[in-house]
Amino acid sequence: MNIPDTLLQNKKILLGVTGSIACYKSLELVRLFVKAGAEVRVVMSEGAKKFITPLTFETLTSHRVLDDTNESWSRLTFNHIKTSEWADVVRYCPCDCKHYGKTRSRHRRYNAHAVCTCI
Repeated sequence: MNIPDTLLQNKKILLGVTGSIACYKSLELVRLFVKAGAEVRVVMSEGAKKFITPLTFETLTSHRVLDDTNESWSRLTFNHIKTSEWADVVRYCPCDCKHYGKTRSRHRRYNAHAVCTCI
């Protein structure tokens, strides 16, 4: 199967990063998305921040990372609702059964889950 080089060009990808040792692989995924021409933003769970700091993603994406501590309602552009509306594609990495179940059941404990319920 031939995948066009421009498939991700100018796409807006929102990557949800959850807590697991496998979340280190999301750094490579972000790098590849950006290299392919996509604009990437990241939302992190509290568990993910125990493995990787938000600064790492901010450096790779050139965008602030959304998490539970910095959501802003005064600036109506940096909250889980506006961020989910911005995205063309939402992906979670890693996405285990526990996380998938929380997003499908509308569990809104963290912004990483709330973003999925706004789609």
